[in-house]
Amino acid sequence: MAASFVFHDTEGDAGYSIRLHPLVTDNMATKFRTRLAFPTEFAEATRPMAATLDARMSLDVGDCGAYVDLRMD
Repeated sequence: MAASFVFHDTEGDAGYSIRLHPLVTDNMATKFRTRLAFPTEFAEATRPMAATLDARMSLDVGDCGAYVDLRMD
């Protein structure tokens, strides 16, 4: 997974989150070119993580593709 650290301040609700971008590493599917998961692959790519995380986790799609946002505040 690729990760970024995001600071946010929405209507006085300041905090931060860790944004995780799932990668597809299946060489048969990607022809040996690791890439970000497409939105259609997102549920499968995040299933192991989604089973262990709580309500702080949200799934979304942004400019860089699908991601998991983990609020840390």
